[in-house]
Amino acid sequence: MKNIQKYQSPKYQEDSYKKLESGIYETTDKDGHIIYVVSFSFTQEPSLGEGENAKHISQYPLEDILDTYNCYISDFYEDKNLETSSTCYLEFASSHENNILNLLDLLGKHVYNQQVDNIVKLKIEDKIVEEPVQKVENNKQKKMSRNSGYMMILFLVICMILIVTYLITEESAYAYCFLLSFLIVIVNALISNITNKKTPKKEEKQTESMIRRERSNRIIKSQEIACFEELPLLEESSQVVLKDIDTICKRAIASIIIIQLACDIKEERMDTKEVCLDLLKKYGVLDSLNDKEKRVLEGTYTKQDIIDIDWEYETYWSLVWALSLIDDISDASAICDCNLAVQLVLECKNYEEFKEKCFLRSPDKILDLLDLYYRYHWAIVEKQIHPETKTGNLDASIVVERRRGLEWLISEEEDWYNISLDT
Repeated sequence: MKNIQKYQSPKYQEDSYKKLESGIYETTDKDGHIIYVVSFSFTQEPSLGEGENAKHISQYPLEDILDTYNCYISDFYEDKNLETSSTCYLEFASSHENNILNLLDLLGKHVYNQQVDNIVKLKIEDKIVEEPVQKVENNKQKKMSRNSGYMMILFLVICMILIVTYLITEESAYAYCFLLSFLIVIVNALISNITNKKTPKKEEKQTESMIRRERSNRIIKSQEIACFEELPLLEESSQVVLKDIDTICKRAIASIIIIQLACDIKEERMDTKEVCLDLLKKYGVLDSLNDKEKRVLEGTYTKQDIIDIDWEYETYWSLVWALSLIDDISDASAICDCNLAVQLVLECKNYEEFKEKCFLRSPDKILDLLDLYYRYHWAIVEKQIHPETKTGNLDASIVVERRRGLEWLISEEEDWYNISLDT
């Protein structure tokens, strides 16, 4: 897919569509649920196995795009996607605004599937590289540069011959001075012309982290949250090492079990310790507790320990998102579904059954969400210093705890309370 552009459908002029500041539209689906939409036009590349014309849009890379950005096709524009046309039109939709905002990153990009080590991967590039054309242009420039040098040398030789010839035939000091001055002026002009030529400045290539930061900033601004655009970049996905899936699964299970014990203690129900201990043994995660959780289990906890463990629901929520057990958690305005959080573990008979339903998201997806929460966190901290700072509907505790969980996924620390959450 190439030549990806935003398509302004005439239907967007209808009252049922509300244009948002980000350039996408809010509307409702056939069931009355709010959805967010945007339309793209693009051309396919048959040489890469894509459709020959607009009527036959290939399954890939389209399906990979829908999976990557958690969206679906809401309008196939059958009246525009004709067999005689090479330009395709599609409307993308999602119930989450951020998914469509992220999709805007594809504008102007080159998107295609590529097989790497027997695995077909979605590739997204800034543009199609026209290397042969560039090479021809460079050769032309080199040839012109050489020709300019030859012309200058020839000109100097002719001038010297003229001077010598004139001096032999005319012994005139005035003529000598005039020709010498003329020669100096010409040489200086040629030298100035060469040294003053400006080398075209190469455009700075955007890194993965720079693109990620731009995307996060765009989302934050759309939510009317204060945005520090130059907040430092996170690591590239190639530079981080995720914890293995067993470590993450066991940490999630241990956390949600101890949360139940902390909640019971908070409500002065002190008879559930043995039940929680049995569950920890059942799932084989007794060794996966952090220091605070151990104190709660041992009965040596402080009041702050109970408060902290109670908020671990949100830290746990980041882990089960990373394990693909829940969908989008970019909305930091409301607490997680506590009943679902518990059910995700307790509906499994043992650890193996829980692990089987988990699929660890890729490092770049985890970094995308971490980058967003990192910038959410900056706004929260900034509001503490400057109360007029806009934070939209963000809940400060949710932001901190979910970021803690995301940071833990890429950290070497075993205890997530030892991770620095600087902004």
